[in-house]
Amino acid sequence: MVSYLVSALGIAGEAFRYQQSRMGIAALALLMAYRPARLRS
Repeated sequence: MVSYLVSALGIAGEAFRYQQSRMGIAALALLMAYRPARLRS
């Protein structure tokens, strides 16, 4: 029972970290796409 809880928590942590990294990558891509457009104008 306890081991099941621990593994479930671990899976939730992994999913959360993956979501965070995906958000970070998306924000970085948006920033890189936005900066040249602002420099051009």
